[in-house]
Amino acid sequence: MAIELRKQGRTQEEVAAIVGVAQQTVSEWEKSISDTEIGKANTSDLRYKIPKGAQEEIYKRYKSGESQKKLAVEFKISQGRVSQIVKKIEREKERAAKEAEEVKRAEVEAVVVHADALKWLHTLEASSLLAY
Repeated sequence: MAIELRKQGRTQEEVAAIVGVAQQTVSEWEKSISDTEIGKANTSDLRYKIPKGAQEEIYKRYKSGESQKKLAVEFKISQGRVSQIVKKIEREKERAAKEAEEVKRAEVEAVVVHADALKWLHTLEASSLLAY
């Protein structure tokens, strides 16, 4: 719809108001679609749900050096959507790394000691005690 409105001569601001997005979004859509593809563009492509496997492929290919524009054309999505997918997967990877680090820190060896607690505690270094 947005591309068709632009082809009718409407401004980006007018299209943004009609479609209900920011003007910058319309601009990004236009940048992601080359002039030769505008005739083939389908606005449903802009809302196309990308399966998780395809998102992973987009991420890996982007990280290996392929451009967002090339990936957008190939997957028939906007360049902005490629950027969203990359950022989403990076956040997921960061979150997984943090969780793994928390699990690693939480893994402690239990020790059973039969002794007078007050005397034994004085033999330990302060940094060896976990505070919860």
